[in-house]
Amino acid sequence: MMVRQTLMLAALAVGALPGISRAQAPAKCEIDDGKPGQVKDARNALVTAGLLGKPDDKKKQITKAIGLLTTPQAATNAVGRSWLLGRALVTLAAMPDQPSVATKASLGYTGAPADNIDLVLAADSAFDVVEQAMPQCAGDTEEYRRVPYVGLVNEAVKQYNAKQVDSAVKLAERALIIYPKSPVAYNVIGNARQSKDDIPGAVDAFQKMLVAIGTDTAYTEEKKQVMLNIPTLLAAEADAAEGPKKSEYAKQAADAYQAYLKDYPNDAGAQSGLARVQLLSGDSTSANKIYSDMLASPDKYTDMQLLEAGVNAARANRAKDAAQLFEAGLKKNPYYRDGLFNVAVTYLSSDQLEKMPPVLERLVTVDPNNPDNYRVWVNYYQDKSKLEKNPAAKKLLSDSVLKYYKLFSEPTVKVAFNLFSREAAKATLGGTIENLSAEPKTYTLKVEFLDTNGSTVATQEATVGPVDPKASKPFRITAEKAGIAAFKYAPLDK
Repeated sequence: MMVRQTLMLAALAVGALPGISRAQAPAKCEIDDGKPGQVKDARNALVTAGLLGKPDDKKKQITKAIGLLTTPQAATNAVGRSWLLGRALVTLAAMPDQPSVATKASLGYTGAPADNIDLVLAADSAFDVVEQAMPQCAGDTEEYRRVPYVGLVNEAVKQYNAKQVDSAVKLAERALIIYPKSPVAYNVIGNARQSKDDIPGAVDAFQKMLVAIGTDTAYTEEKKQVMLNIPTLLAAEADAAEGPKKSEYAKQAADAYQAYLKDYPNDAGAQSGLARVQLLSGDSTSANKIYSDMLASPDKYTDMQLLEAGVNAARANRAKDAAQLFEAGLKKNPYYRDGLFNVAVTYLSSDQLEKMPPVLERLVTVDPNNPDNYRVWVNYYQDKSKLEKNPAAKKLLSDSVLKYYKLFSEPTVKVAFNLFSREAAKATLGGTIENLSAEPKTYTLKVEFLDTNGSTVATQEATVGPVDPKASKPFRITAEKAGIAAFKYAPLDK
């Protein structure tokens, strides 16, 4: 099922930012930093600072350089002065215990002025002078822009992962001041906005992230994820919108899906997502072609791709297409719990009652402690009862309604799943067990991992508890075997 995605945020290592090097400069960068004497002496002080190990000694040389560079004489060489001043400021900004905003006097500015200065903003302004006068030096200034940037963006990631979202955004925005081409900073901002349901803002940040990535192959996987996240978010907005806004968001989502599919043409989930938003935007012809092509050649797609396409078709109110896509997916993986549940609900909504019993029987076999499964049985028998004219048969159907209603409405335990990941030789299952009884209980969940034929590949157990009444506890089970496609578990006490 397509859901809003949250991209993984990872910290950068100093000196390891992909895609940037002096070799990328479009032309030779030759900055004259040897005159006047104040600029030359400042250069020598920075060279000395780079050779010193003690922070206090290093800072003394840097502040000496700043003092020389802020004299009236140094201003006669604006580019050379700005080149060295930017380097001095970013080096200070990256030093431990150095405040990001400090008095000019504490940084060595000539005249010891008492007013404050933001080191990152000041360094950015200095490098701007260099880049505007000598565009061929942009690659060189970028190397120095990275110095404070890496620390800022790493801290932004750290704050985001610690759920300090506002602080993370401020740090990411600050990182973009000194290094405006940062995919990671835009990633932080996009995720933060998404977490606050600011979808237009999130989409804007993710689009800027794509621009920042460009053709950098170091971000290949991140690029793929964010390219798919953008239309997914826009599709969710289209679902929630009304009137012209619905169509507008749907068209934007369709454009974003098409951009993604241009690079990743075999993604069936994206294809079905595109069909759904095309229907929302009124382009039924294009949507029909996508669904028809998938149904005509189901062997080209995996079980999960077909099942995901079925979810999108169902959300687009294409019950017939959804049912066929679910059937195609279940043909490849007959015991997949979500596929069984979704096709049963689709049969119910499209009056295909005759197809429901074998599906529901298998569903309850693999997932016996989920009350929602028995609710679908209730709906099935209710609909059958409405159609039945024979009093005796109607009575039997009504009895079945009551039987399954009791299972649905009076469970003593509920098992729910929020994770089932499959890899080449491993599968991980996660979820919760909820104690709906009046006493604390400990449960032993016995799971069989199945292949596409329903045969048991591996068995694992998880002891969960004690679980307090009306409370739940999580579980996670991993089986390291190849060929796992689905799972089932032994019934717990109902």
